[in-house]
Amino acid sequence: MTQSTVIGYRDVVDLDRYPIDQLDSEQGRDFVASCREALLRDGVCQLPGFVVPDAVDRMVELAAELGDAAHRSDSTHTVYFEPVDESVPAEHPTAA
Repeated sequence: MTQSTVIGYRDVVDLDRYPIDQLDSEQGRDFVASCREALLRDGVCQLPGFVVPDAVDRMVELAAELGDAAHRSDSTHTVYFEPVDESVPAEHPTAA
């Protein structure tokens, strides 16, 4: 059984790089603008290092503890749980 603990954004997110707690600040607005630009340009916004290493380690531990409760599926679908769209390039989110 896992123990619940109250944690803050800084315990999980690299707020120095990704100021999600200060979106009304100049840095926060710049962050949102850069994410929007990436979405328009690339169709995806990648945030390397968004989750801090200690939080990743804890998530892995929790996932291992919950493994027996996982749902397994062999069906092929997109990240949106929709049928694969063969008409789009392989890197598109609706491709296999």
